[in-house]
Amino acid sequence: MLIQAGSEDPVVDDAKWLAAYAREHGVDAHLELYPVAAHLFHLFWSFLPEAADAVSSAGKIIQQGRSTPPPAAEV
Repeated sequence: MLIQAGSEDPVVDDAKWLAAYAREHGVDAHLELYPVAAHLFHLFWSFLPEAADAVSSAGKIIQQGRSTPPPAAEV
C-alpha cells in the first residue's frame, strides 16, 4: 500500500495513522511525505516538482506490483 501526503497537509496525521494501522495489521505500507501544504497536490504534477516526484514514485510501485504474482489464496 502506498500512502502519499504533503507534510503540511491538514490531513497528514490521518495518513500517518493509516500507515501505522496498516502495518500493525500486516500490510506492507509505505508512507511518503512531500514538503507541500496542498491536499491532492498530485494534481499539480505539471508545475510542482514534488507532485511530479510523487506521481513518478507511484508509477514505480505500480510497475513493481505488476511484476509480482499475487499471493496464493488459502483454501
